[in-house]
Amino acid sequence: MIKEETNSNRKTWFRTITTRYQLELSVSNDFKVVYGSIRPLEIDGEVVITEAELCSVFSEAGVDGEYLVDNVDFLIDTVNKNLEANNIALIRAIEPINGIDAHLHFYIKPQSVNYQFDNELSSSLQADYHNLNLFENVKKDDLIAELRPATKGASGMNVVKELMFGVPGTSLNYNITYGVNVRIEESDNCTKYYALEDGLVTFSNNHLDVSDTYVIKQDVDYRIGNIDFSGHVQIVGNVLNGFNIRGAKSINIRGNVGSCRLESDGDITIYGMAADLEDAQGEIISHNGNIIARYLDGVKINCAGDLIVKNEIFNCIAEVEGQVVATPSTIIGGKIQALRGIEAANIGSDRSSAKTILICGCSAKINRRIKEIEAEVVATNAKVERIANSIQPILRNPDIIENLPQHNQVTVRDLVRNYEKLLNQLENCRKEITKLRSSEISNSIPRINIGKKLEKDTTIAFGYNPAVTIDRTIKSRNTLEYNGEEANVRILNYMKLI
Repeated sequence: MIKEETNSNRKTWFRTITTRYQLELSVSNDFKVVYGSIRPLEIDGEVVITEAELCSVFSEAGVDGEYLVDNVDFLIDTVNKNLEANNIALIRAIEPINGIDAHLHFYIKPQSVNYQFDNELSSSLQADYHNLNLFENVKKDDLIAELRPATKGASGMNVVKELMFGVPGTSLNYNITYGVNVRIEESDNCTKYYALEDGLVTFSNNHLDVSDTYVIKQDVDYRIGNIDFSGHVQIVGNVLNGFNIRGAKSINIRGNVGSCRLESDGDITIYGMAADLEDAQGEIISHNGNIIARYLDGVKINCAGDLIVKNEIFNCIAEVEGQVVATPSTIIGGKIQALRGIEAANIGSDRSSAKTILICGCSAKINRRIKEIEAEVVATNAKVERIANSIQPILRNPDIIENLPQHNQVTVRDLVRNYEKLLNQLENCRKEITKLRSSEISNSIPRINIGKKLEKDTTIAFGYNPAVTIDRTIKSRNTLEYNGEEANVRILNYMKLI
């Protein structure tokens, strides 16, 4: 029920008296509400007023609008109980609708503080400070935004049937410009903007564009959250513990990295230190590029290209498909495996209890995949053997199948087809293993280069040959290779890793 206004804010509009009731209608001074007061006359046992009769009074009084149904029912029920009802709001004006200003409507959340976006994050999502979703990745040909023109709005009507006009929307008083990675289409009286490449949408100073580089000019912390971007990620500050970054094209960090997961299909460059301060939380993964860092401490590394470190690799677990180059730096502790060889100025330490293990000339990634295939081959062979035992007579004499009942023929033919499919899978597995081994052999460089010193008790392995623990310190610039004849290490004059 609408709260009644004081008498000074409305005026009497209409009165009527019948043998059953006395009714007065008043109207608010702004002509937006009709109030009714009704008093029953002393007529027992009769209906004082009906809804249809009340509507007829409204028509006679020349008032109309949005009926407040609950209030109208209340007034009728009250007076029909021989009670008075006073100052009840009965009709409300039909408000005009203001027009909408011309605006840029976004379908992809841009990296900007000046945008209007329909689907803001709820307060419950905002509580997850690791996943703030400060922007959205856009794909090529995605609809980014559309420039919607101003609308006129719609007129309304006050309670005495006079038109009320809405305020029309205003046109833009500036132009929207767009960059080279955006194309436009004119459609349905609006301008639509599409992405020409993957990246993030930027909107600043009325300029719309798509960039494949996300630049963070501060630390990655609770103000930024985790990053998952389809392009290049550049971070001017540090990456704090617990925040993960994926930059599909590359990651470039000017500061230090805590216990975080960094992942990219391209190069990952860290100008500072990457240290796993929370046990087994730090991980750096480059699926197709190189990893370049100043200092690595306790980090798990998986690199498809080369691992290049300027100062030190300490107590890390690294699987590298290219080379590990730590010159003029040091490798101390951990387990480093590289398909295309390892080179460092210093290897091991006489002042650290961390055991150093180096493996070169073989691929951990390829070896894992081959083991997966071999397990698949064992399972497939078992299926082949079971089916072969069932259909062996038919394989020897295919004519037998024609003498079987129809439903048995279908079953046998399905078994034969499955048998042939499994044989084909086995052949594909063998081919993949051959291809992997060939790739590993062609890229293998089973060689370790020492720039200055290799400490004793360092364990090294070349390819799949037995590991050897060095029993003395080597204090010269040398190349180490495996001596197959004596099953030990051959110390050679220094040779570059090819």
